[in-house]
Amino acid sequence: MDNEWNKPLANHVIDLQTHLLHGLIHCNGFGHLLCINGIEGGSKKITVEDVSKKRSMDLRLLYGVAYGHSWFGKWGYKFCCGSFGVAEYNYNKAIEILSSLELDQIIQDFSNTDQCRDIKQIIRHCRNMSETQLVTIKDLLRFMLTVKFNFVL
Repeated sequence: MDNEWNKPLANHVIDLQTHLLHGLIHCNGFGHLLCINGIEGGSKKITVEDVSKKRSMDLRLLYGVAYGHSWFGKWGYKFCCGSFGVAEYNYNKAIEILSSLELDQIIQDFSNTDQCRDIKQIIRHCRNMSETQLVTIKDLLRFMLTVKFNFVL
């Protein structure tokens, strides 16, 4: 039986309607969804749980604010049934509002808090490193999600 895993798949295996999903999982844990087979005339919707992280940080909301879609949106999947009890319209509106928050206003809003110094330092550091102007939280998160750097406060 173990030897079966070493044989290449037959060319027609993805066309089989006996399975709803066909995918490939690599030894490192990453995988690819190759095909979704729906019932004839039926739905081809699937449900996934977005547990993507960058280091220890959940990317569900961060990706939404930075890119306007979830991490899965990179491959054309989209939000359609609600998440954590939030309807699609409310989710999209929250993403729109959060994306438009201006960094200078965030600094001002936190000016009387213990976190103000750290927030200013993070924003200033990222603005100094960026080749483009960072105005909104969307700009900052896009920058932070694409740049690899060690941050020391």
